[in-house]
Amino acid sequence: LTSYDVALAKSDGRTGRQQSNVQKFMSLVRDSGEINLSDFLRRLRDLKAREAREGEALGREPESGAVQLMSIHASKGLEFPVVIIADMGRQKGRGFGSPYLLHDPAFSLACKVRDAAGDWVKPAGYAWGAWKNERMEEAESRRLLYVACTRAADLLILSGRIGEKDTWLTEILDAMDIVEDGAAEETIDYDVFAIQVYRPAEPLKIAKKAVESFIENLEPLTSIPPLAQPLPVVRQKLPIAVTQLKQLMGRDESDVPTFRPAIWSHERTKTKKRAPGFLVGNIVHTALAHWNCLEYSDSELLQLVENYALREGVFADAQVDAVQRSHQMLMNLKNHSMYQKIQQAQQRYHEVPFTQTTSVGTLHGVIDLLYQDQKDTWHLLDWKTEWSPKAETEKNAQEHLMQMAAYSQAIQRSVGVEPEVAICFMIPDMIFHSLSKYMLNDVWDKITYHFHTPIE
Repeated sequence: LTSYDVALAKSDGRTGRQQSNVQKFMSLVRDSGEINLSDFLRRLRDLKAREAREGEALGREPESGAVQLMSIHASKGLEFPVVIIADMGRQKGRGFGSPYLLHDPAFSLACKVRDAAGDWVKPAGYAWGAWKNERMEEAESRRLLYVACTRAADLLILSGRIGEKDTWLTEILDAMDIVEDGAAEETIDYDVFAIQVYRPAEPLKIAKKAVESFIENLEPLTSIPPLAQPLPVVRQKLPIAVTQLKQLMGRDESDVPTFRPAIWSHERTKTKKRAPGFLVGNIVHTALAHWNCLEYSDSELLQLVENYALREGVFADAQVDAVQRSHQMLMNLKNHSMYQKIQQAQQRYHEVPFTQTTSVGTLHGVIDLLYQDQKDTWHLLDWKTEWSPKAETEKNAQEHLMQMAAYSQAIQRSVGVEPEVAICFMIPDMIFHSLSKYMLNDVWDKITYHFHTPIE
């Protein structure tokens, strides 16, 4: 939302490291399924507090008695009294990109080409790019080795087999002037530290015939041993979106999914240039989440709505329709007396996410507005952007009772108060339709009764 990635791209220089880290972080967040913002921020605070509290003492407690296995990247920022870096005699890993194409901000794009005989050849630009890329990978590899070695506070153990070239072990031996051949044990003293070198004897080589004879004498397995069998898969019950409650309660085993047909490009010209309702709803909800924008002048608010429409991907004639409908809803609210009451609230929270474990299952959703008025009464409001004339308000409100009942229960469980609940229909007129607490509690009882039998 803040275009922070663009700012990083402009200020990050040639490496792009900061931008890559942010993109990787966002990818991990999305993959983790943390859709609840409050829980995610709470987890970040816990991690930060734990790092500040245990950063200097992590792994030093004598009673812990644990060996921690982790990658070098995962060990960044941590420190341990003893660190072991194993398999340093293995050749360094290389990039897994295309062997025919190279691309990097440092040297742009370069590729191999075919000569007259059809064989692949390396032009000068590709050869220089490959050399440059190799130097960059080498520098990154040394930075990674530095990170790994500096995790040790008291003792660093480096282990590896000598023989391969271009390994971390050969680099360490060359840097410390340690020869490969020598005594089985040797201590090299430096000014402020010492290196203990162990050169174990080569393991005995097993003859090929002995291996073949061993394999021939193995008894064949007639069944998979119990410990080698896969663990039974326990299907976890998926969380339920509050907006899906009504659909799930009305579904039976014979129901089949329904799909909205696609509108092909040649058909779009025949349709009316009208923006889809869900996009208009997204625009209005985005504006209301930034509540202070309602204090803008009419022209400024109109410009803001146009920006939100572009962000939602509404273009051409449909953009005009989306902007007009969204702007009308916002002006309906701004001109309503309820707007001033909300403005004078003691506390006000927009777009409140929640996740709750109930008898129904794990429910999640987002409450549009929760506020406390001057009389200390809590109010829960939900914005509705579908067309709802005054004569149809009661009927349309019935469609959202289950959603509002779940919202009310979430606030009662988390805040400990029973809020006043209302649905706000924004077009053609602003209508605040209040829902009785008795009715919402009754609806919730029906929901919990229905879900006593688990659904697939």
